[in-house]
Amino acid sequence: MSTPTSAGAGIQANNIHLPFPRSTERNNNRKNYRGAKLTTRRPIDATTTKRQIKLLDFQNNSVAKSETFPQKSIASLEPGGTPLASQSAKRAHLLQTLQLKHLKQLKQLKHLKQVRQVRQVRQTASSILKRSEHVQPSHRHIKMSHMQKSSAYSTMNTNSKIASLSEVITMHRRAPGFHPGLMTDMYHPDSAYVSWLTGLNGLTTFDLYTRSAPFGGAYLLVAGLEAAMEFVQAFRYTPDEIKFLSHIRDYDSAFLDELASLRFTGEILALPEGSIAFPNEPLMRVTAPFREAILLEAGLLQAVNLATLIATKASRIVYAAQKGRLRRVAEFAFRRAQEPLTVARSSYIGGCASTSLLLAAYEYRLPATGTVPHALIELCPTEEEAFEAIANAYNRYTLLLDTYNPRNAIQTAIEVALRTQETLGHTLAAVRLDSGDIVADSIYIRDKLDRAGLSSVRILASGDLDEWKITELLEAGAAIDSFGVGTALGSGSGSPELGIPGGALGAVYKEVWYVDETGTEFPKVKIAGSKSTFPGKKEIYRHPQACPTKLRNVTSPLSSAHR
Repeated sequence: MSTPTSAGAGIQANNIHLPFPRSTERNNNRKNYRGAKLTTRRPIDATTTKRQIKLLDFQNNSVAKSETFPQKSIASLEPGGTPLASQSAKRAHLLQTLQLKHLKQLKQLKHLKQVRQVRQVRQTASSILKRSEHVQPSHRHIKMSHMQKSSAYSTMNTNSKIASLSEVITMHRRAPGFHPGLMTDMYHPDSAYVSWLTGLNGLTTFDLYTRSAPFGGAYLLVAGLEAAMEFVQAFRYTPDEIKFLSHIRDYDSAFLDELASLRFTGEILALPEGSIAFPNEPLMRVTAPFREAILLEAGLLQAVNLATLIATKASRIVYAAQKGRLRRVAEFAFRRAQEPLTVARSSYIGGCASTSLLLAAYEYRLPATGTVPHALIELCPTEEEAFEAIANAYNRYTLLLDTYNPRNAIQTAIEVALRTQETLGHTLAAVRLDSGDIVADSIYIRDKLDRAGLSSVRILASGDLDEWKITELLEAGAAIDSFGVGTALGSGSGSPELGIPGGALGAVYKEVWYVDETGTEFPKVKIAGSKSTFPGKKEIYRHPQACPTKLRNVTSPLSSAHR
Protein backbone atom coordinates (compact mmCIF):
# COMPACT_ATOMS: atom_id res chain seq x y z
CA MET A 1 0.00 0.00 0.00
CA SER A 2 1.37 3.41 -1.00
CA THR A 3 1.51 6.29 1.45
CA PRO A 4 1.33 10.09 1.06
CA THR A 5 4.04 12.68 1.43
CA SER A 6 3.52 15.59 3.79
CA ALA A 7 3.76 19.04 2.19
CA GLY A 8 3.09 21.83 4.68
CA ALA A 9 -0.50 22.11 5.75
CA GLY A 10 -1.74 19.91 2.96
CA ILE A 11 -0.60 16.52 1.67
CA GLN A 12 1.48 16.32 -1.56
CA ALA A 13 -0.11 13.54 -3.61
CA ASN A 14 1.86 13.91 -6.83
CA ASN A 15 2.66 10.38 -8.12
CA ILE A 16 1.70 8.96 -4.67
CA HIS A 17 -1.38 6.83 -4.07
CA LEU A 18 -3.37 7.47 -0.90
CA PRO A 19 -5.31 4.76 0.95
CA PHE A 20 -9.08 4.64 1.27
CA PRO A 21 -10.42 5.81 4.62
CA ARG A 22 -12.27 3.18 6.61
CA SER A 23 -15.73 4.41 5.79
CA THR A 24 -18.58 2.50 4.24
CA GLU A 25 -19.10 5.12 1.53
CA ARG A 26 -15.46 5.15 0.43
CA ASN A 27 -15.13 1.40 0.61
CA ASN A 28 -18.12 1.02 -1.68
CA ASN A 29 -16.24 3.07 -4.29
CA ARG A 30 -13.19 0.76 -4.29
CA LYS A 31 -14.65 -1.33 -7.11
CA ASN A 32 -14.51 1.67 -9.44
CA TYR A 33 -10.78 2.22 -8.91
CA ARG A 34 -9.44 -1.26 -8.32
CA GLY A 35 -5.98 -1.50 -9.84
CA ALA A 36 -6.02 2.10 -11.12
CA LYS A 37 -2.96 4.32 -10.98
CA LEU A 38 -3.90 7.75 -9.68
CA THR A 39 -2.18 11.07 -9.54
CA THR A 40 -2.79 14.77 -9.01
CA ARG A 41 -0.79 17.64 -10.45
CA ARG A 42 -0.69 19.87 -7.34
CA PRO A 43 -1.15 19.64 -3.55
CA ILE A 44 -4.72 18.66 -2.70
CA ASP A 45 -6.75 21.55 -1.31
CA ALA A 46 -10.41 22.39 -0.68
CA THR A 47 -11.19 22.63 -4.41
CA THR A 48 -9.85 19.21 -5.17
CA THR A 49 -12.51 16.65 -6.03
CA LYS A 50 -12.54 13.06 -7.12
CA ARG A 51 -13.06 14.19 -10.74
CA GLN A 52 -9.71 16.04 -10.58
CA ILE A 53 -7.83 12.86 -9.69
CA LYS A 54 -6.56 11.45 -12.99
CA LEU A 55 -5.33 8.09 -14.15
CA LEU A 56 -1.60 7.89 -14.38
CA ASP A 57 -0.22 7.59 -17.91
CA PHE A 58 2.16 4.64 -17.54
CA GLN A 59 4.34 5.76 -20.42
CA ASN A 60 4.96 9.21 -18.96
CA ASN A 61 5.47 8.38 -15.30
CA SER A 62 8.06 6.22 -13.61
CA VAL A 63 5.84 4.56 -10.96
CA ALA A 64 6.35 0.80 -10.95
CA LYS A 65 3.34 -1.48 -10.73
CA SER A 66 3.84 -4.09 -8.03
CA GLU A 67 1.88 -6.99 -6.64
CA THR A 68 3.28 -6.16 -3.22
CA PHE A 69 1.83 -2.62 -3.30
CA PRO A 70 -1.48 -2.72 -5.23
CA GLN A 71 -2.46 0.68 -6.59
CA LYS A 72 -6.20 0.82 -5.98
CA SER A 73 -6.87 3.63 -3.50
CA ILE A 74 -8.19 7.16 -3.71
CA ALA A 75 -7.64 10.31 -1.68
CA SER A 76 -10.34 11.33 0.74
CA LEU A 77 -10.01 14.75 2.33
CA GLU A 78 -12.18 17.27 4.09
CA PRO A 79 -12.42 20.86 2.81
CA GLY A 80 -9.24 22.74 3.66
CA GLY A 81 -6.96 19.86 2.85
CA THR A 82 -7.00 18.24 6.33
CA PRO A 83 -7.71 14.58 7.00
CA LEU A 84 -11.25 13.53 7.79
CA ALA A 85 -12.32 13.90 11.38
CA SER A 86 -12.37 10.14 11.73
CA GLN A 87 -8.63 10.06 11.12
CA SER A 88 -6.68 10.84 14.24
CA ALA A 89 -3.30 12.52 14.52
CA LYS A 90 -1.90 9.10 15.29
CA ARG A 91 -3.03 7.82 11.90
CA ALA A 92 -1.46 10.82 10.13
CA HIS A 93 1.85 10.09 11.88
CA LEU A 94 1.51 6.41 10.98
CA LEU A 95 0.91 7.30 7.32
CA GLN A 96 4.06 9.38 7.22
CA THR A 97 6.05 6.55 8.79
CA LEU A 98 4.61 4.05 6.34
CA GLN A 99 5.41 6.39 3.47
CA LEU A 100 9.10 6.51 4.34
CA LYS A 101 9.19 2.75 4.68
CA HIS A 102 7.34 2.31 1.39
CA LEU A 103 9.66 4.63 -0.53
CA LYS A 104 12.60 2.64 0.76
CA GLN A 105 10.94 -0.57 -0.37
CA LEU A 106 10.25 0.95 -3.80
CA LYS A 107 13.93 1.78 -4.21
CA GLN A 108 14.85 -1.76 -3.22
CA LEU A 109 12.31 -3.12 -5.68
CA LYS A 110 13.70 -1.02 -8.53
CA HIS A 111 17.21 -2.16 -7.72
CA LEU A 112 16.05 -5.77 -7.60
CA LYS A 113 14.39 -5.47 -11.00
CA GLN A 114 17.56 -3.98 -12.47
CA VAL A 115 19.66 -6.78 -11.04
CA ARG A 116 17.26 -9.41 -12.33
CA GLN A 117 17.23 -7.84 -15.78
CA VAL A 118 21.00 -7.66 -15.99
CA ARG A 119 21.22 -11.27 -14.84
CA GLN A 120 18.67 -12.35 -17.44
CA VAL A 121 20.53 -10.59 -20.25
CA ARG A 122 23.83 -12.12 -19.21
CA GLN A 123 22.32 -15.59 -19.01
CA THR A 124 20.78 -15.19 -22.46
CA ALA A 125 24.08 -13.95 -23.89
CA SER A 126 25.91 -16.86 -22.30
CA SER A 127 23.48 -19.40 -23.77
CA ILE A 128 23.83 -17.83 -27.22
CA LEU A 129 27.61 -18.03 -27.02
CA LYS A 130 27.49 -21.68 -25.96
CA ARG A 131 25.24 -22.58 -28.87
CA SER A 132 27.45 -20.69 -31.35
CA GLU A 133 30.80 -21.83 -29.98
CA HIS A 134 32.11 -22.85 -33.40
CA VAL A 135 30.47 -20.13 -35.49
CA GLN A 136 33.03 -18.45 -37.76
CA PRO A 137 31.70 -14.95 -38.65
CA SER A 138 34.06 -12.20 -37.54
CA HIS A 139 31.44 -10.52 -35.31
CA ARG A 140 28.60 -11.81 -33.16
CA HIS A 141 26.24 -9.04 -32.03
CA ILE A 142 23.68 -9.70 -29.32
CA LYS A 143 20.83 -7.26 -29.76
CA MET A 144 19.49 -5.81 -26.55
CA SER A 145 16.05 -5.17 -28.05
CA HIS A 146 15.34 -8.90 -28.10
CA MET A 147 16.31 -9.42 -24.47
CA GLN A 148 15.15 -6.47 -22.45
CA LYS A 149 11.62 -6.47 -21.02
CA SER A 150 9.17 -4.35 -22.95
CA SER A 151 8.15 -2.17 -20.03
CA ALA A 152 8.28 1.52 -19.28
CA TYR A 153 10.16 0.69 -16.11
CA SER A 154 13.06 -0.94 -17.90
CA THR A 155 13.07 1.70 -20.61
CA MET A 156 12.90 4.70 -18.32
CA ASN A 157 14.98 3.60 -15.39
CA THR A 158 17.68 1.35 -16.84
CA ASN A 159 18.71 3.04 -20.08
CA SER A 160 22.22 3.70 -18.79
CA LYS A 161 22.48 0.19 -17.42
CA ILE A 162 21.43 -1.31 -20.74
CA ALA A 163 23.83 0.89 -22.68
CA SER A 164 26.79 -0.19 -20.61
CA LEU A 165 25.67 -3.82 -20.66
CA SER A 166 25.31 -3.68 -24.44
CA GLU A 167 28.93 -2.64 -24.68
CA VAL A 168 29.93 -5.56 -22.49
CA ILE A 169 28.12 -8.28 -24.43
CA THR A 170 28.75 -6.97 -27.96
CA MET A 171 31.75 -9.17 -28.62
CA HIS A 172 34.18 -8.65 -31.47
CA ARG A 173 35.94 -11.87 -32.33
CA ARG A 174 39.70 -11.74 -32.48
CA ALA A 175 41.50 -12.40 -35.75
CA PRO A 176 41.94 -16.13 -36.45
CA GLY A 177 45.15 -17.58 -35.09
CA PHE A 178 47.93 -19.10 -37.19
CA HIS A 179 47.43 -22.87 -37.27
CA PRO A 180 49.64 -24.39 -40.00
CA GLY A 181 48.61 -27.93 -39.08
CA LEU A 182 44.98 -27.10 -39.82
CA MET A 183 45.76 -25.40 -43.13
CA THR A 184 44.60 -28.51 -44.95
CA ASP A 185 41.42 -29.78 -46.48
CA MET A 186 39.54 -32.43 -44.53
CA TYR A 187 40.60 -35.18 -46.88
CA HIS A 188 44.31 -34.62 -46.24
CA PRO A 189 44.43 -35.94 -42.65
CA ASP A 190 41.90 -38.57 -43.77
CA SER A 191 44.33 -39.69 -46.50
CA ALA A 192 47.19 -39.65 -44.03
CA TYR A 193 45.14 -41.87 -41.70
CA VAL A 194 44.52 -44.44 -44.42
CA SER A 195 48.24 -44.36 -45.22
CA TRP A 196 48.94 -44.99 -41.51
CA LEU A 197 46.51 -47.88 -41.33
CA THR A 198 47.93 -49.57 -44.43
CA GLY A 199 51.55 -48.88 -43.57
CA LEU A 200 52.20 -47.23 -46.99
CA ASN A 201 54.41 -44.21 -46.31
CA GLY A 202 57.26 -44.43 -48.78
CA LEU A 203 59.09 -41.49 -50.35
CA THR A 204 56.69 -39.79 -52.71
CA THR A 205 57.31 -37.03 -55.25
CA PHE A 206 54.63 -34.46 -56.07
CA ASP A 207 54.75 -31.83 -58.85
CA LEU A 208 53.05 -28.46 -58.37
CA TYR A 209 52.21 -26.92 -61.76
CA THR A 210 49.47 -25.35 -63.89
CA ARG A 211 47.81 -26.82 -66.95
CA SER A 212 47.36 -23.44 -68.65
CA ALA A 213 48.59 -19.85 -68.40
CA PRO A 214 46.20 -17.23 -66.97
CA PHE A 215 44.57 -14.32 -68.82
CA GLY A 216 44.72 -16.07 -72.16
CA GLY A 217 48.50 -15.64 -72.17
CA ALA A 218 51.43 -17.98 -72.63
CA TYR A 219 53.52 -17.58 -69.46
CA LEU A 220 53.47 -17.27 -65.67
CA LEU A 221 55.65 -15.22 -63.35
CA VAL A 222 56.44 -17.33 -60.28
CA ALA A 223 55.75 -15.91 -56.81
CA GLY A 224 54.66 -17.09 -53.38
CA LEU A 225 57.73 -19.25 -52.70
CA GLU A 226 58.64 -17.41 -49.49
CA ALA A 227 55.18 -17.86 -48.00
CA ALA A 228 55.16 -21.51 -49.05
CA MET A 229 58.47 -22.18 -47.30
CA GLU A 230 57.33 -20.41 -44.15
CA PHE A 231 54.27 -22.65 -44.12
CA VAL A 232 56.37 -25.82 -44.51
CA GLN A 233 58.80 -24.86 -41.76
CA ALA A 234 55.96 -23.94 -39.38
CA PHE A 235 53.84 -27.02 -40.11
CA ARG A 236 53.00 -28.94 -36.92
CA TYR A 237 50.06 -29.87 -34.70
CA THR A 238 49.58 -28.32 -31.28
CA PRO A 239 47.85 -30.22 -28.45
CA ASP A 240 44.69 -28.17 -28.98
CA GLU A 241 44.70 -28.99 -32.68
CA ILE A 242 45.17 -32.69 -31.96
CA LYS A 243 42.23 -32.51 -29.56
CA PHE A 244 40.16 -30.81 -32.26
CA LEU A 245 40.97 -33.55 -34.77
CA SER A 246 39.98 -36.20 -32.24
CA HIS A 247 36.59 -34.53 -31.90
CA ILE A 248 35.76 -34.36 -35.59
CA ARG A 249 37.06 -37.82 -36.60
CA ASP A 250 37.46 -41.12 -34.78
CA TYR A 251 41.17 -41.35 -35.55
CA ASP A 252 43.22 -43.92 -33.64
CA SER A 253 45.06 -42.33 -30.73
CA ALA A 254 48.38 -43.73 -31.99
CA PHE A 255 47.86 -41.91 -35.30
CA LEU A 256 47.18 -38.68 -33.43
CA ASP A 257 50.36 -39.22 -31.43
CA GLU A 258 52.28 -39.46 -34.70
CA LEU A 259 50.71 -36.22 -35.95
CA ALA A 260 51.70 -34.51 -32.71
CA SER A 261 55.38 -35.14 -33.46
CA LEU A 262 55.20 -34.75 -37.26
CA ARG A 263 57.68 -32.34 -38.90
CA PHE A 264 58.64 -32.03 -42.55
CA THR A 265 61.78 -34.07 -43.30
CA GLY A 266 61.69 -34.07 -47.09
CA GLU A 267 63.07 -31.99 -49.94
CA ILE A 268 61.53 -29.15 -51.94
CA LEU A 269 62.89 -27.82 -55.23
CA ALA A 270 61.29 -24.73 -56.80
CA LEU A 271 61.77 -22.02 -59.41
CA PRO A 272 62.99 -18.75 -57.87
CA GLU A 273 60.40 -16.01 -57.43
CA GLY A 274 60.26 -13.77 -60.48
CA SER A 275 61.13 -16.64 -62.85
CA ILE A 276 59.14 -17.09 -66.05
CA ALA A 277 57.40 -20.46 -66.25
CA PHE A 278 55.09 -22.18 -68.69
CA PRO A 279 52.13 -24.56 -68.40
CA ASN A 280 52.86 -28.15 -67.35
CA GLU A 281 56.29 -27.22 -65.97
CA PRO A 282 56.69 -27.98 -62.25
CA LEU A 283 56.94 -24.71 -60.34
CA MET A 284 57.76 -26.80 -57.29
CA ARG A 285 58.71 -30.44 -56.64
CA VAL A 286 58.17 -32.00 -53.22
CA THR A 287 59.73 -35.30 -52.15
CA ALA A 288 58.92 -36.65 -48.69
CA PRO A 289 57.24 -39.56 -46.92
CA PHE A 290 53.70 -39.77 -48.26
CA ARG A 291 51.97 -38.51 -45.14
CA GLU A 292 54.19 -35.45 -44.85
CA ALA A 293 53.85 -34.61 -48.52
CA ILE A 294 50.08 -35.05 -48.70
CA LEU A 295 49.46 -32.86 -45.65
CA LEU A 296 51.33 -29.97 -47.32
CA GLU A 297 49.28 -29.93 -50.51
CA ALA A 298 46.62 -27.33 -49.76
CA GLY A 299 48.94 -24.89 -47.97
CA LEU A 300 51.49 -24.94 -50.79
CA LEU A 301 48.84 -24.47 -53.47
CA GLN A 302 47.24 -21.61 -51.58
CA ALA A 303 50.59 -19.83 -51.20
CA VAL A 304 51.63 -20.24 -54.84
CA ASN A 305 48.29 -19.91 -56.66
CA LEU A 306 47.33 -16.37 -55.67
CA ALA A 307 50.84 -14.95 -55.57
CA THR A 308 51.74 -16.28 -59.02
CA LEU A 309 48.43 -15.09 -60.45
CA ILE A 310 48.97 -11.53 -59.16
CA ALA A 311 52.65 -11.41 -60.16
CA THR A 312 51.70 -12.53 -63.67
CA LYS A 313 48.95 -9.91 -63.84
CA ALA A 314 51.32 -7.18 -62.66
CA SER A 315 53.94 -8.14 -65.23
CA ARG A 316 51.35 -7.93 -68.02
CA ILE A 317 50.16 -4.49 -66.86
CA VAL A 318 53.70 -3.14 -66.51
CA TYR A 319 54.59 -4.51 -69.94
CA ALA A 320 51.55 -2.78 -71.48
CA ALA A 321 52.38 0.52 -69.74
CA GLN A 322 55.99 0.55 -70.90
CA LYS A 323 55.33 0.25 -74.59
CA GLY A 324 57.24 3.05 -76.27
CA ARG A 325 58.91 4.39 -73.13
CA LEU A 326 59.28 3.83 -69.41
CA ARG A 327 56.10 4.44 -67.44
CA ARG A 328 55.69 3.51 -63.80
CA VAL A 329 52.76 1.53 -62.44
CA ALA A 330 51.63 1.97 -58.83
CA GLU A 331 49.60 -0.74 -57.09
CA PHE A 332 46.40 0.76 -55.60
CA ALA A 333 44.62 -2.53 -54.84
CA PHE A 334 44.29 -2.65 -51.05
CA ARG A 335 40.58 -1.90 -50.74
CA ARG A 336 39.59 -4.59 -53.26
CA ALA A 337 42.39 -7.08 -52.89
CA GLN A 338 41.76 -10.77 -52.27
CA GLU A 339 44.68 -10.84 -49.83
CA PRO A 340 46.25 -7.35 -49.55
CA LEU A 341 49.75 -8.26 -48.37
CA THR A 342 50.15 -11.02 -50.94
CA VAL A 343 48.85 -8.70 -53.67
CA ALA A 344 51.25 -5.89 -52.75
CA ARG A 345 54.29 -8.18 -52.55
CA SER A 346 53.46 -10.08 -55.74
CA SER A 347 52.73 -6.87 -57.64
CA TYR A 348 56.18 -5.61 -56.74
CA ILE A 349 57.71 -8.88 -57.96
CA GLY A 350 55.73 -8.37 -61.17
CA GLY A 351 57.26 -4.94 -61.78
CA CYS A 352 55.04 -2.39 -60.00
CA ALA A 353 57.05 0.54 -58.66
CA SER A 354 55.19 1.07 -55.38
CA THR A 355 52.20 0.20 -53.22
CA SER A 356 49.55 2.31 -51.54
CA LEU A 357 49.26 -0.12 -48.59
CA LEU A 358 51.37 1.11 -45.69
CA LEU A 359 51.38 -2.26 -43.94
CA ALA A 360 52.93 -3.90 -47.01
CA ALA A 361 55.46 -1.08 -47.29
CA TYR A 362 56.34 -1.63 -43.64
CA GLU A 363 56.51 -5.44 -43.73
CA TYR A 364 58.35 -5.81 -47.02
CA ARG A 365 60.18 -2.47 -47.20
CA LEU A 366 58.42 -1.46 -50.40
CA PRO A 367 58.15 2.12 -51.71
CA ALA A 368 54.85 3.66 -50.61
CA THR A 369 53.07 6.25 -52.76
CA GLY A 370 49.68 7.92 -52.83
CA THR A 371 47.76 10.89 -54.20
CA VAL A 372 44.66 12.55 -52.70
CA PRO A 373 40.97 11.48 -52.65
CA HIS A 374 38.03 13.37 -54.09
CA ALA A 375 36.72 13.75 -50.54
CA LEU A 376 39.63 16.02 -49.62
CA ILE A 377 38.92 18.28 -52.58
CA GLU A 378 35.23 18.40 -51.67
CA LEU A 379 36.08 19.17 -48.04
CA CYS A 380 37.19 22.70 -48.87
CA PRO A 381 34.79 25.44 -49.97
CA THR A 382 36.49 25.79 -53.35
CA GLU A 383 38.82 23.69 -55.47
CA GLU A 384 41.45 26.42 -55.31
CA GLU A 385 41.43 26.38 -51.51
CA ALA A 386 41.83 22.61 -51.58
CA PHE A 387 44.79 22.83 -53.95
CA GLU A 388 46.33 25.58 -51.80
CA ALA A 389 45.99 23.49 -48.64
CA ILE A 390 47.69 20.49 -50.27
CA ALA A 391 50.45 22.58 -51.81
CA ASN A 392 51.17 24.25 -48.49
CA ALA A 393 51.31 20.94 -46.62
CA TYR A 394 53.96 19.09 -48.69
CA ASN A 395 57.16 20.04 -50.47
CA ARG A 396 56.22 17.60 -53.28
CA TYR A 397 52.56 16.97 -53.92
CA THR A 398 49.99 15.55 -56.34
CA LEU A 399 46.68 17.20 -57.26
CA LEU A 400 43.49 15.41 -58.33
CA LEU A 401 41.85 17.18 -61.26
CA ASP A 402 38.59 15.39 -62.07
CA THR A 403 36.47 16.19 -59.00
CA TYR A 404 34.51 18.82 -60.94
CA ASN A 405 35.97 19.77 -64.33
CA PRO A 406 39.55 18.71 -65.17
CA ARG A 407 40.06 21.44 -67.76
CA ASN A 408 39.13 24.15 -65.29
CA ALA A 409 41.05 22.39 -62.54
CA ILE A 410 44.34 22.38 -64.46
CA GLN A 411 44.20 26.20 -64.75
CA THR A 412 43.75 26.45 -60.99
CA ALA A 413 46.45 23.86 -60.37
CA ILE A 414 48.96 25.75 -62.50
CA GLU A 415 48.27 29.02 -60.68
CA VAL A 416 48.63 27.39 -57.27
CA ALA A 417 51.77 25.48 -58.34
CA LEU A 418 53.54 28.58 -59.64
CA ARG A 419 52.57 30.60 -56.57
CA THR A 420 53.68 28.01 -53.99
CA GLN A 421 56.85 27.28 -55.96
CA GLU A 422 57.80 30.94 -55.67
CA THR A 423 56.71 31.52 -52.06
CA LEU A 424 57.42 28.16 -50.40
CA GLY A 425 59.60 26.27 -52.83
CA HIS A 426 57.09 23.43 -52.98
CA THR A 427 56.88 21.44 -56.19
CA LEU A 428 53.90 20.04 -58.05
CA ALA A 429 55.07 16.49 -58.84
CA ALA A 430 52.02 15.09 -60.62
CA VAL A 431 48.35 15.51 -61.44
CA ARG A 432 45.86 12.65 -61.55
CA LEU A 433 42.92 11.84 -63.80
CA ASP A 434 40.53 9.19 -62.47
CA SER A 435 37.56 9.52 -64.83
CA GLY A 436 36.20 11.20 -67.93
CA ASP A 437 37.79 11.30 -71.37
CA ILE A 438 41.30 10.47 -70.24
CA VAL A 439 42.78 10.61 -73.74
CA ALA A 440 41.48 14.08 -74.65
CA ASP A 441 41.88 15.53 -71.15
CA SER A 442 45.45 14.25 -70.77
CA ILE A 443 46.47 15.81 -74.10
CA TYR A 444 44.88 19.12 -73.07
CA ILE A 445 46.51 19.06 -69.64
CA ARG A 446 49.92 18.18 -71.04
CA ASP A 447 49.75 21.17 -73.36
CA LYS A 448 48.78 23.54 -70.54
CA LEU A 449 51.54 22.26 -68.24
CA ASP A 450 54.19 22.60 -70.94
CA ARG A 451 53.06 26.14 -71.79
CA ALA A 452 53.31 27.08 -68.10
CA GLY A 453 56.86 25.77 -67.85
CA LEU A 454 55.80 22.73 -65.82
CA SER A 455 56.93 20.05 -68.25
CA SER A 456 58.40 17.98 -65.38
CA VAL A 457 54.92 17.47 -63.88
CA ARG A 458 53.73 13.90 -64.59
CA ILE A 459 50.18 12.95 -65.52
CA LEU A 460 48.91 9.90 -63.65
CA ALA A 461 45.86 7.95 -64.86
CA SER A 462 43.73 5.60 -62.75
CA GLY A 463 40.20 4.24 -62.65
CA ASP A 464 39.52 0.53 -63.31
CA LEU A 465 42.51 0.10 -65.59
CA ASP A 466 44.08 -3.15 -66.74
CA GLU A 467 46.56 -4.17 -69.47
CA TRP A 468 43.97 -3.98 -72.24
CA LYS A 469 42.63 -0.54 -71.27
CA ILE A 470 46.14 0.82 -70.84
CA THR A 471 47.03 -0.42 -74.31
CA GLU A 472 43.93 1.29 -75.73
CA LEU A 473 44.79 4.59 -74.04
CA LEU A 474 48.35 4.64 -75.27
CA GLU A 475 47.40 3.58 -78.80
CA ALA A 476 44.87 6.45 -78.83
CA GLY A 477 47.68 8.91 -77.99
CA ALA A 478 46.94 9.60 -74.31
CA ALA A 479 49.63 11.77 -72.71
CA ILE A 480 50.04 9.58 -69.63
CA ASP A 481 53.31 9.26 -67.71
CA SER A 482 52.28 6.69 -65.09
CA PHE A 483 49.34 4.54 -64.05
CA GLY A 484 47.65 3.55 -60.81
CA VAL A 485 45.97 0.14 -60.97
CA GLY A 486 43.74 -1.28 -58.25
CA THR A 487 40.87 -3.70 -58.81
CA ALA A 488 42.40 -5.63 -61.72
CA LEU A 489 45.53 -6.26 -59.67
CA GLY A 490 43.80 -6.96 -56.39
CA SER A 491 41.50 -9.60 -57.87
CA GLY A 492 43.70 -10.90 -60.67
CA SER A 493 40.75 -10.38 -63.00
CA GLY A 494 40.53 -11.09 -66.69
CA SER A 495 38.44 -9.11 -69.17
CA PRO A 496 34.72 -9.94 -69.36
CA GLU A 497 34.39 -7.57 -72.32
CA LEU A 498 36.95 -9.58 -74.29
CA GLY A 499 35.87 -12.94 -72.92
CA ILE A 500 39.22 -13.51 -71.19
CA PRO A 501 39.07 -15.49 -67.91
CA GLY A 502 40.91 -14.56 -64.74
CA GLY A 503 40.56 -14.55 -60.99
CA ALA A 504 42.25 -17.90 -60.33
CA LEU A 505 45.39 -19.70 -61.44
CA GLY A 506 44.33 -23.32 -61.07
CA ALA A 507 47.66 -24.87 -60.08
CA VAL A 508 47.54 -28.54 -59.10
CA TYR A 509 49.64 -30.89 -56.92
CA LYS A 510 50.03 -34.36 -58.40
CA GLU A 511 51.87 -37.52 -57.36
CA VAL A 512 54.42 -38.57 -60.02
CA TRP A 513 56.88 -40.96 -58.29
CA TYR A 514 56.85 -43.41 -55.37
CA VAL A 515 59.59 -45.42 -53.65
CA ASP A 516 58.47 -48.23 -51.34
CA GLU A 517 60.19 -49.52 -48.21
CA THR A 518 62.30 -51.96 -50.27
CA GLY A 519 63.66 -49.18 -52.48
CA THR A 520 61.61 -50.11 -55.53
CA GLU A 521 60.63 -47.04 -57.58
CA PHE A 522 57.25 -46.66 -59.23
CA PRO A 523 56.27 -43.90 -61.68
CA LYS A 524 52.76 -42.65 -60.94
CA VAL A 525 50.30 -41.45 -63.55
CA LYS A 526 46.69 -40.27 -63.68
CA ILE A 527 44.77 -40.99 -66.89
CA ALA A 528 41.91 -38.51 -67.25
CA GLY A 529 41.93 -36.89 -70.68
CA SER A 530 43.09 -33.27 -70.46
CA LYS A 531 43.79 -33.80 -66.75
CA SER A 532 46.19 -36.70 -67.28
CA THR A 533 49.57 -36.35 -65.58
CA PHE A 534 53.14 -36.96 -66.73
CA PRO A 535 54.96 -39.47 -64.49
CA GLY A 536 58.51 -39.25 -63.17
CA LYS A 537 60.83 -36.65 -61.65
CA LYS A 538 61.48 -33.70 -63.94
CA GLU A 539 63.98 -30.91 -64.47
CA ILE A 540 63.43 -27.74 -66.48
CA TYR A 541 65.76 -26.62 -69.27
CA ARG A 542 65.49 -23.52 -71.45
CA HIS A 543 66.36 -23.98 -75.11
CA PRO A 544 68.21 -22.60 -77.03
CA GLN A 545 69.73 -20.53 -74.20
CA ALA A 546 73.21 -21.62 -73.20
CA CYS A 547 72.46 -21.58 -69.48
CA PRO A 548 69.51 -23.79 -68.57
CA THR A 549 67.07 -22.79 -65.85
CA LYS A 550 66.76 -25.54 -63.27
CA LEU A 551 64.65 -26.06 -60.23
CA ARG A 552 66.42 -24.68 -57.20
CA ASN A 553 66.76 -26.64 -53.98
CA VAL A 554 65.12 -24.26 -51.53
CA THR A 555 64.88 -26.47 -48.48
CA SER A 556 66.51 -29.59 -47.17
CA PRO A 557 65.54 -31.79 -44.23
CA LEU A 558 65.24 -29.68 -41.12
CA SER A 559 67.85 -30.05 -38.46
CA SER A 560 66.89 -31.61 -35.17
CA ALA A 561 66.86 -28.15 -33.62
CA HIS A 562 63.81 -27.24 -35.74
CA ARG A 563 61.87 -30.46 -35.24
